[in-house]
Amino acid sequence: MSSEEDEPDTRIYPGSQNLAPQKRVIASFIEESVELDPDDLRESETSREVDLVSSRHLMINKEFPIRAALGDPKLQDEGAFSSKFIDYSLRGEDKHGAFSVRRRYKEFRELRKCLTENWPGFFVPPLPEKKAVGNTRPDFVASRERSLRYFVSRMTKLPHLFYSPEMQTFVRTNGPVLKILEKMPVPKAMEMYNRNVTLFPECQKDLTEAVQASVKKKFKNLEATIAFFIKFRAISKNIYESRPRIKKLKVSFMQFAASDYKSKLGKNESKEALEEKFNRYKENESKDDLGEFLSRIRDLIRDLKKFALLRNDVNIVAKKIESMRKKEEDYRKELEKTQSINGEYVKDGLFYKITKESKVCKLEENIAECQEEILGLEKLRCFMYHLLDSHEFPTLIDYKITTFAQGIMSFAERRMGTLDLEVVLLREMRGLYSKYNQEP
Repeated sequence: MSSEEDEPDTRIYPGSQNLAPQKRVIASFIEESVELDPDDLRESETSREVDLVSSRHLMINKEFPIRAALGDPKLQDEGAFSSKFIDYSLRGEDKHGAFSVRRRYKEFRELRKCLTENWPGFFVPPLPEKKAVGNTRPDFVASRERSLRYFVSRMTKLPHLFYSPEMQTFVRTNGPVLKILEKMPVPKAMEMYNRNVTLFPECQKDLTEAVQASVKKKFKNLEATIAFFIKFRAISKNIYESRPRIKKLKVSFMQFAASDYKSKLGKNESKEALEEKFNRYKENESKDDLGEFLSRIRDLIRDLKKFALLRNDVNIVAKKIESMRKKEEDYRKELEKTQSINGEYVKDGLFYKITKESKVCKLEENIAECQEEILGLEKLRCFMYHLLDSHEFPTLIDYKITTFAQGIMSFAERRMGTLDLEVVLLREMRGLYSKYNQEP
């Protein structure tokens, strides 16, 4: 049901007091940055349920760990009248055993389309955008491979989706998987609801105004979080683009300083040791220390944007309920009109007639089908609100905090390694040059 776009929020995390210290620091930083309402930080009944839902899924993953790896891109040629394409090896293992298939990009797109249609209210990881030309260039293939690998990795963390008929068909079908996915029927509302409550029984509750208000507020906060990370990444990208020149100038500066320092070393002092330290510093400074952070934040922004579209799922279900009620009302009017007609036969379309009894029976069946669909849609809508409030948002927030933390830590570790080498050199130089700076 979701359209193709992206983005999510992370500032309201009722269970943040239960996070590890490292995550609490980052959560606090982000919350202050977006000026959260203090009410968002209060622990609620919903927040306590989050831990139950999350722990249950962690247990599923521990008992039956899902492993999947994507790679080995190959150029395929189906003949003179078909365009060439790249496919990828997808191998892994889940509770049903091992799997090994080759998949192309448009098959991934059809998989995601099926998942978003058949699992409204559930977050489905994003895919890279479609590209009509140049999609077999090595640089583009490498970029797409990374994005598809990210999609597969995220799916392994969502067992309810990984064990879905759609995903299992995708990883275990060696035939024309695209055609199979295209023909896969969308479940009826009641079928979706029954499937969902089997997976998440804790979300089978009556819908309250408080839960609706909570979800609405979280989506609103999500917009601010997306804006925050977009600005943060833009600043980081500007720094990243200017870093090569700055780092090159820093190395040149240290090289001149080290050269003068080396000339002042005595016979008993190791000039080779100085050169080794400088070369290590030069090598570290030449490495990319911000690229990994940018990649993680880009992935995070795409996830957040895509998650924001789940709001459309709720609205679509609400509109479907209105549409089905209108349809039921039309059937009832037609039924009253049919029952008021004298005679044994009535019109059925422009050119056909059927018995009045058959027409009445048919309309009553249509009304019953509408009522069943309305009931299923109402239950599904109620479930979706509770799912978003107590599972999808908290799961996303935890992922956001973890991803942000990993990105910062990756940058910090790489940068600190270089700075440590720089500090060692500067301290040695300072010790020598301080002798020339004595007061007379």
